[in-house]
Amino acid sequence: MSSANEPPLEIWTATQPWENPSAVELLVYKTAYDAARRLVALSELQGNITQLKQNNEILSEQAGVDPLTGLNNRRSIEKAFSGLQESHHPDDRRDGSANSESATFLLVLDLDGFKNVNDTQGHNAGDELLRDVANIMKDNVRPRDPVARWGGDEFVMLLPRISRERADEIANTIRVSIQEKTATTASIGVGCVDYDKNLCVNVNTADQALLAAKRGGKNIVAHFDQLGVDA
Repeated sequence: MSSANEPPLEIWTATQPWENPSAVELLVYKTAYDAARRLVALSELQGNITQLKQNNEILSEQAGVDPLTGLNNRRSIEKAFSGLQESHHPDDRRDGSANSESATFLLVLDLDGFKNVNDTQGHNAGDELLRDVANIMKDNVRPRDPVARWGGDEFVMLLPRISRERADEIANTIRVSIQEKTATTASIGVGCVDYDKNLCVNVNTADQALLAAKRGGKNIVAHFDQLGVDA
């Protein structure tokens, strides 16, 4: 049955509609009408997909997960740091000595050529690179070690109750793996965590070492305590 907005059925069943100007006009109208309906439906579908992506991002943020890499996000690693603060014993060493296994080290990693990858290969390649780097980091830390995407192409790792020697080994293994397995390199700054200070202060401390690694030629692991400045 025809709807109220469509021409009578008998006009559509004409064997030679071009012999009837009215039928030709109606066919043109019908074609345009159907095309317009398809465009509206497509627009609505795109809107639904966009809304779904936004909802997923909100849920990921609430769950503490970075939606691109699957790593912790800032909120999640801040929560992990707070837990480490609460369980930290005042007698635990924080001098970062090689033979101490009660210190906590914080690593800040930044990719050296990420912008170039985005500019020359496109953002999809950049996203894939971030996922590859995330997997390399997860594969080279202990299951208990929080790893997070801090923002952009910068990542933060917390290594609790570990010696400086072992923290160095992990940092350099990650650095070499990124160099060998991806299209870029990474610089890493290392700081010994002071639990009397919040996470952002500790990140800033390691970030100073990261800047030194960048100035030193990139693709380097640098320690804050080698910079000759006070924390």
